[in-house]
Order: sequence, then C-alpha cells, then structure tokens
Amino acid sequence: MFGAGQYAMRFWVKPDQLAKLNVTIPEIVNAINAQNKVNPAGQVGAEPVPKGQEFTYAVRAQGRLETEEEFGRIVVRASPDGSILRLKDAVSPVSATRLARAGASHGLHSHARELPQQSSSLATSIPAVQPAASSDVSR
Repeated sequence: MFGAGQYAMRFWVKPDQLAKLNVTIPEIVNAINAQNKVNPAGQVGAEPVPKGQEFTYAVRAQGRLETEEEFGRIVVRASPDGSILRLKDAVSPVSATRLARAGASHGLHSHARELPQQSSSLATSIPAVQPAASSDVSR
C-alpha cells in the first residue's frame, strides 16, 4: 500500500484513429495541457471598490480534470462546420489507479513497485502502444 500519492491519467493511443482523423500527438498533448489547468478564482466587487458598490460575488472555477470521462470530453479540434473532435475519439483515457488494479481483476500475476515521478519528467507523456502482458513472469 503506497497511500494516495500523485494522481495520474494514462492515454492509450489508437494509431488507426489518429491516422483516420488526421490528428497528431502534439495536438493531443496541447489540448490536454490547455484544458487541464488550475484556474484561479476570487471575488468580483471585493475591496477596494468604488463608493456605492453594494455586492460582492464569489467566482468559482473548476480545477484540474479528475475522471476518465472529464478527460475524454477535452476538445482536440473544433471545425468551422461545428463538428468537434474530442479526446475520447482519438485515445482512451485510463486512470492510473484503475490501470494498477487491472492486473488483479483480469487474473494476471502482478507486482507493485513504487516509481516516483522525476521532477524533470513530463506527466503528459503518451505511450504509443499498450504494453503486452509478460508471459515469462515467474509464478
């Protein structure tokens, strides 16, 4: 058991879909980075205010995306004709927590090892293919 740790989302690329939709990996990474930000919030009408200002309104902003569904709704491209290409159309977002439990849920032998993210690494790296299950795991 490692505790809560850092939250992570993995994106499994569908190469055939990328080619069919004419989407590049940098487009996907840019869309994720642009739409998964912490948005600062505050108040409108807070002091200092002009004389006679009667109301103060709290501003609330959604923070970082958390679920696979939220990531899937990221807009990668919007066309002038009104069509929208969403992240879920080109890749499969998978929670790293769900991924870690997948081995046990499919009856595969697995081993957990903590691999902390390096400060210089890029958390939005997208693997090109899903890793295959190893057949030479000792039992």
